[in-house]
Amino acid sequence: MRSLQFALRAADRDQRCASHAFGDAQASLQQTSCSGVRRASYAATVDGREAAVTVGIVEFPDAAQAGAFKAVADTPGGGGILDLASETGKWGATPAPRFENAAYTSRIEGTSVRVVQAVWAPGPSTADDPGLARAAKAALDLPAQ
Repeated sequence: MRSLQFALRAADRDQRCASHAFGDAQASLQQTSCSGVRRASYAATVDGREAAVTVGIVEFPDAAQAGAFKAVADTPGGGGILDLASETGKWGATPAPRFENAAYTSRIEGTSVRVVQAVWAPGPSTADDPGLARAAKAALDLPAQ
């Protein structure tokens, strides 16, 4: 039976974008006028298996800057947005998931870019795992603060 459930663990927004990013995505945000970032962390259950999903929505003054950031974030190894619950200790008793080899997806929403990563928690993940890919795609529609 295919099922997918999400439970919010943490949500926040901040004007400082680059400090919540890493890699090339962080460098990109240091050079643009990002207007804010909203982040949310979700515990997920995918077909009965525990997973973790992190959502970042980076807001820009215009669509061109959003498109440029999406191109950087979509590049494998290009960095991304740090997981809020990992940064703030909101995963509770479980060890914070490591978003390595995560399933990834992104979408432009006007002048914002939504980036999503999903991993098994615990356990090894692969970027092309069908269950994680399904969770990441579904998380494109989850709310973030």
